[in-house]
Amino acid sequence: MIEVLSSFNCAANTFFVAVDLMDAFFARAGRALETRDVHLLGVTAMLLASKQEEIVPFKVSTVVEKMTHNKLRPRDVVECETEVLTALDFNPLTTPSLFVVVEMLLVKLGLHQGELSADLLKVVTYIAKMVMHDYAVLSRFPLKYIAASCLYICFKIVEQVNREFKTKHFVDKIKAALELDDVFFYKASEVVLHLAKNFETTFPFAKNLQKFDAFTLDERTRNCAV
Repeated sequence: MIEVLSSFNCAANTFFVAVDLMDAFFARAGRALETRDVHLLGVTAMLLASKQEEIVPFKVSTVVEKMTHNKLRPRDVVECETEVLTALDFNPLTTPSLFVVVEMLLVKLGLHQGELSADLLKVVTYIAKMVMHDYAVLSRFPLKYIAASCLYICFKIVEQVNREFKTKHFVDKIKAALELDDVFFYKASEVVLHLAKNFETTFPFAKNLQKFDAFTLDERTRNCAV
């Protein structure tokens, strides 16, 4: 999914919405899915996500020809799309995606613009995409705790190369804004950090995250003030 959406230069949130749609369908499907079904569901989720997030969404023909190399029929995709929407009561966006909450918090902190903004977004997007691979983590903590944890780890990474960046200052603001329980927040952060440290071992098949979303911090990050 990461490779496909990156190849089409899709917005970052399209990936998060597509994964959320798949997870929501899995929770409501009420039937076992075979490998072929999962592949069909994946491309259909990207189609639906593109309709919600992209200025120019995918066409069914694009899904069939470019994403599946004609291994699926247009009818298969349309029928799957109908099944997903029906299972979700035609209301697929009941909660914001992890990426939207992260972006909202960056705006709340005033970190969505300025010299650090691009690097912060790169790092936190990478971390958030890692988390989206692990349903156990996603289902264990409320969304606001996961978003706050992703930003906390992101801030600690930036702070390592820019000593003027004060993680505690911004994390205290996040905890106050979201009314986070201190113990639960740091527990969530510990779990997300453990996932980040062991991601390549736990998910050895997930090579495309490193290939398409790997980051290096801009040299200016080391010197710019917050």
